[in-house]
Amino acid sequence: MLYVMIALLIGIVLAVSYQAAQAAPAMGQLKIVRVLPDGAPASSSGIAPATWTDAIVLAANTPATYNPPPGAVFALITCNGNVYVTFGSTVSAVPASSITNGSSPTLNPSLRNINGITTMGFISASIAICTIDLWNQ
Repeated sequence: MLYVMIALLIGIVLAVSYQAAQAAPAMGQLKIVRVLPDGAPASSSGIAPATWTDAIVLAANTPATYNPPPGAVFALITCNGNVYVTFGSTVSAVPASSITNGSSPTLNPSLRNINGITTMGFISASIAICTIDLWNQ
């Protein structure tokens, strides 16, 4: 009887875990899934080369504004130092105290969907170089 109860509890836990895994992603969570057909070569997966790449050089504690080209949908931001970025607005300073109203710039954001965003703000506490790879689809 005990084994039956344990098996039943394990089945319930697995069912709940499966349902939670199938739920929609949480706000802000990137979910890009590409399913390859059986037998597809491994070279079919991965990120395609960017359709546009820019580089910006940041002076220490000096804000910079970047305007992605029209039609850009995804941006991969790579920098050689810690860089704070805002999307859809400019940034005025490296955070020096807590920002708890939702307006803080993002530290080293990497891949983002920037569809419809026309302005990005960059700032770093030290000299930094950033490359911005862009894809239009």
